[in-house]
Amino acid sequence: MILPVLSSPAALYASAAVSNVFQFGTVSLLDMPYADHDFVYTNTGATPVVIERLQPSCHCTSALIASDSSPDGAALPYTVAPGASVKVHASINLGMDPSGPVSRTVSVYLQGENEPAAIYTLSGTVEPDAEFRPSVLNFGKIRAGDFGVMAVLVIIDSRLIPKDYPNVVSDNPGIVITPVPNPYHGPTYFKAARAGSEVDCWFEVTVPANMPLGRIDASLSMSGGPAATAAAIAQYEINTAVVTGEVTGAIKADPEAISFGTVLTGHTSTETVILTGNTAADIRGLKAQSGSSYITATLSKPGPGRDRRLILTVKKDAPAGLFNSKITVLLVNGPARGQRLVIPTTGYVTIPVN
Repeated sequence: MILPVLSSPAALYASAAVSNVFQFGTVSLLDMPYADHDFVYTNTGATPVVIERLQPSCHCTSALIASDSSPDGAALPYTVAPGASVKVHASINLGMDPSGPVSRTVSVYLQGENEPAAIYTLSGTVEPDAEFRPSVLNFGKIRAGDFGVMAVLVIIDSRLIPKDYPNVVSDNPGIVITPVPNPYHGPTYFKAARAGSEVDCWFEVTVPANMPLGRIDASLSMSGGPAATAAAIAQYEINTAVVTGEVTGAIKADPEAISFGTVLTGHTSTETVILTGNTAADIRGLKAQSGSSYITATLSKPGPGRDRRLILTVKKDAPAGLFNSKITVLLVNGPARGQRLVIPTTGYVTIPVN
C-alpha cells in the first residue's frame, strides 16, 4: 500500500551534495504503514547529467524515479536534461522496524561522481499500537526466600483486539504474571491522531520466593491466541518489556553467565566459574547439575576459604549448532540448604573448515 503525499519542488544542484528533509510527524502503523514523499531533483547545470543509482540507507527504504509513463519507476541510468526536473519517490516500510524515532535517507548518485549529488531524508516517529509501560521492570536485589511484585500497564489500540484482550507471557517460566481484572478505556496515551481508541489493562509481575539465585533476565510479550489479527500479532512481536534484577543468597557466581563462543566439533572447550559463599560451610555443601548431556559441570574440592571453582566443559561429541543451556548449583548442607544458583550457558558448535 502506497500512501500518496504531495511533493514540494526543490532546486538541488548536481555539483554538490544537498540535503532535503521531509517530516512525516508522529504516526501509527495502523493508520500509516508507509511513509512516502516525492522529492524533486533539478539539473541546474548547462549540460545533461545521468542519474546512475539511488541508494537507500537500509532495507526498509526504497526509491525510484517517478514518471507518469513508468508507474513502476523509470529505468536507470536516467538522463536529466539541463533545466529539467525529475521526481525521486522515496518510501519507508514502517512496519519493518521497531517503533520510535525514524530517519532514513535516499542518496542520488550521478554517473562519474563518487559523492552523492543529493541526499533526501524522511524523518518522523512511529508510535507502537501495543506497548508496555514501563518497558523495563527492574526488581533490584531480592534476598533468597523473599518475593518481589511490580505492576506493568499494557496499552493497546482497540482496533487490534476485536475479540479477546491478549495475555502477557514471559520467556522465564519462573516469572508469575497475574492480570488485574476489569480493563478500562483510559486516557489518550498515544500522541498520533488515531481512528480508534485504546484499551488499557494492568498486570502484576511477580518474582516468586522460590526463584533461583542469580541474575534475573527475562522478557515479557503479548500473546493474542487464535483470534488475534495479523496486525495484532505483528505488534505483539516487536513490542516487549524487559524484566531484570538479581536474587541474592548464600553463594554467588563470577561470571554470572558463561558463553563458550565458537567450539569446534571434536574438540573440548572449558570455562571456569568462581563460586563465593557467605561462609566456608556454604561452599562445602554444593552439588552441580548440568542442563545438557553435552556439558559437564565439575566442582573442585572445597578448601579452607569461601571460594570454590566450577569447571564447565563442552564434550567432544557435542553436535553442531547453537546450544543454550544452564548449570544449576544446589546447596545441600547448612542453613541455606535448598537454595539454587542458576548459571546460563551458551555457545555455538561448528564444523572445522579444511
